[in-house]
Amino acid sequence: MRYFFYFAYYFSSILATLYAQEKKIEPSAVLIEVGTEKITARDFFDRLHLSNPQVSQELLEELILQTWVELASKKNGVVATQDEIFQLVQKEVEYCRQEADRLQLKLSVFLKTKYNITEAQFIKLAEKRSRLKILLGQVLRYEDGLEDRVVLRICSLKTKEEAQKIYEQAKAGADFETLIKENDVNPVTRKTGGKTRPMTENDFPPEYSEIKKQAFLLKPLIELSPILEVEEQDKSKTFAILKVIERKEPWNKPFSEVKAQILKDLEKNPLTPQEISRWRIYCKNRWDIQVNIIEK
Repeated sequence: MRYFFYFAYYFSSILATLYAQEKKIEPSAVLIEVGTEKITARDFFDRLHLSNPQVSQELLEELILQTWVELASKKNGVVATQDEIFQLVQKEVEYCRQEADRLQLKLSVFLKTKYNITEAQFIKLAEKRSRLKILLGQVLRYEDGLEDRVVLRICSLKTKEEAQKIYEQAKAGADFETLIKENDVNPVTRKTGGKTRPMTENDFPPEYSEIKKQAFLLKPLIELSPILEVEEQDKSKTFAILKVIERKEPWNKPFSEVKAQILKDLEKNPLTPQEISRWRIYCKNRWDIQVNIIEK
């Protein structure tokens, strides 16, 4: 008998069935269908051997993310080269080798003790993980480039009075980047002068809805936003002023023609958890997810 669940539900019942029937379920049995792609029992249990069972729910979600990446990569012609994969795999192997040396173990013994797998199995799984990491970064940034993007400078201040003071100085001609470096409440953005990476409308978190609205209305390098009150995720309030320093038109080019540019961008601005989280939400709306529990 087969039951159908949607992604919005928790995976607890799925996992309970999987654990109870690991020995019985055929490795080729389809557990999850994402669009036209399928995740099998073999995919799940192979990856589980490298994970703590306590994070198996996250593992299922990671497998779904992997499938989204495969679908988007095929759609956009994004390809991970063997050289790119090899370099990442070597880093994983070297890390495990260092851990094995620290424990005075051979690499094969370390992998068998920690993960219960052979070196060959570890390499195979490391190749899958590395390929996912490469494709995820490239496909996400490529799809970002298919939309309008803006680069901003944002100054965040604790009080409206402080914000008013900075606003007046900027309107009077003071260098906005310098004002941010001297006054912004965030030490990280203070160092960068409040400069953001290129952002699409989907990149703004919900609490930045007013900032998003202004970002796509302001004339680049000319206009300054009004003072905006922002409620941060921790419920604290800040007051923001922003300026658009660059607007990037969507690129109407195949991936192969912009890959070098994307790699340079990823090196300078690695993917953030927030980007990946927002892309997950976008993918949920793009591809149907069906989870199949097979009972014999």
